[in-house]
Amino acid sequence: MKALSLATLAVLVTLGLGANAQERGPMLDRLQTALGLSDEQTVEVGKILGEQAEERRALMQEARDTGDRRAVRDRMQAVMVSTEKKLGEVLNEEQMATYREMMAEMRAGQRGRAGGRGPAREGQRQQ
Repeated sequence: MKALSLATLAVLVTLGLGANAQERGPMLDRLQTALGLSDEQTVEVGKILGEQAEERRALMQEARDTGDRRAVRDRMQAVMVSTEKKLGEVLNEEQMATYREMMAEMRAGQRGRAGGRGPAREGQRQQ
């Protein structure tokens, strides 16, 4: 798996893998529908995403505080791997495949944005 940039991770937060229950809601709803999650799976996936969000929030704060983005990025990648492993214990193979596709689409969509920070403003150069 390729390392994700902090910008990519920030986009994932924006797209619905947020830090609190209100932010997690839309993503959890999308996953429930797209993956056909049972009620039990939905609860477990919600817990996993909540744990991930807390870890991510702490790491993002550390990145701001220390300025050591590379070390934080590596640890953030480990959080993403851990989350996927935990999800693999809750989801079946077909659901995991769909989940991975969804995440790949989100990352691909993020790459199309200027500098990973949203759509380019008129007159701004794309990098």
